[in-house]
Amino acid sequence: MHYGLDHASADPAFRYYHAARAYLEGGEWNAAEVAQLLEGAGFPLRDAGSFLEFACGYGRLTRHFVHMISPSKITVSDIDPRAVDFVREKFGVGGFPSASTGEQLTREERYDVIVVVSLFSHLSLADWGPWLTRLHKMLNPDGVLLFSTHNPDDADQERVELKADGFLYMEENETRGRLDVAHYGVTYVSKEYVQRAVSENPAARLVNYSPRALMGGQDAYVVQSVAAG
Repeated sequence: MHYGLDHASADPAFRYYHAARAYLEGGEWNAAEVAQLLEGAGFPLRDAGSFLEFACGYGRLTRHFVHMISPSKITVSDIDPRAVDFVREKFGVGGFPSASTGEQLTREERYDVIVVVSLFSHLSLADWGPWLTRLHKMLNPDGVLLFSTHNPDDADQERVELKADGFLYMEENETRGRLDVAHYGVTYVSKEYVQRAVSENPAARLVNYSPRALMGGQDAYVVQSVAAG
C-alpha cells in the first residue's frame, strides 16, 4: 500500500482510493496470472495438494489465492513475522517466518507448488542462487517452483552494476530502510543466467519461461523437481 500511495494520484481526495484500488485489483490480476502460468505449464493450481506462497507480504495475492485453492492447503512465509501473523489470521492459512538467507531457513515441510512473486527480482548476487537452491529443496517430487524476475532489457544501464554475466543489480529498494540494499535491491537477470543456475542442480528442470508475463512486465519461470540422474 505504501508503494501504491507513492504512485497514486496527487489529489488528496483520491490518493488513498487509487492506492487501495490498485492494491486490490492488481493483486487479483497477478494471482490470476500465476494460476494461468501454472496451468499453461501443466500444473494447475487447483490440483495442488499443498501450496507455499513465499515472500507473501501482507497478503496482496493470498487474499485471492484462497478463492482458487482451499486455505487449508495454503502456507505463507515472509521475512516479516508480523506479516505472516496478519495473513494467517485474516485468511485462515498456515504460515511461518522466513530467514535472512536461504542457508538460515530450516524447514522440513515439502510442497507441490511454491510461488515466489517479486523476490528474485530483488535479491543480491550472493543471495540469489542460495534461495533458488533452498526453495527447490522444499518441493515434493515432481513439484514446481514458479518465480518472477526483472528483464535486463528494462534496466537503467547507468544506474545498475554488473555483478555477473547476465546479472545486474541496483542498490535501492522501496522498504524505506527496513531491508538492507546490500541484500535486497533491484535485480535484473537474463534467461541465460537463470538457465545456468537451474542447470547446476541435477534435480531441477526448467519447464517453462514466459517473458514479461507477470506483474506488469516481469519474466516468469517454472522449475520442476525431478529425480537426479
